[in-house]
Amino acid sequence: KYKGWTILQELYNNDIEIYILTARSYFLQTAIHKLLTNNNISIELDHIITLGDNKGEIHVASEKKKILKEMIKQYNEILFFDDNEENIKFASSVPGVKTHLIK
Repeated sequence: KYKGWTILQELYNNDIEIYILTARSYFLQTAIHKLLTNNNISIELDHIITLGDNKGEIHVASEKKKILKEMIKQYNEILFFDDNEENIKFASSVPGVKTHLIK
C-alpha cells in the first residue's frame, strides 16, 4: 500500500475532510476512488483532484500550489502530505498550508 496510507486512515477516522491531489490522469480518478472505498475510506469523487500529468508535460509542484491557493480560500488551514520534496516546498509557500513530507 501507499506509504501514506496510515496517515490517510487516521485522518479519515478523525472525521478530517480529505482531498486527494495527484499528478495522475483524470482517467484514474474512479480507480483511486474505488481503491479508497474498498479500504473503508469514503470520500466524494470530486475530492479526488487529478492533474493529468501522465506524460510529464506540466510542472506538478506549481499546479498543486495553484490548487492549494484556491482551496485555502475555503478553509482556515490545510494539511498537505506529499512524498515529493519539490511539491512540499511549493505548497509550504501558500499561507495557511501546513506541509508534511511522507518518507
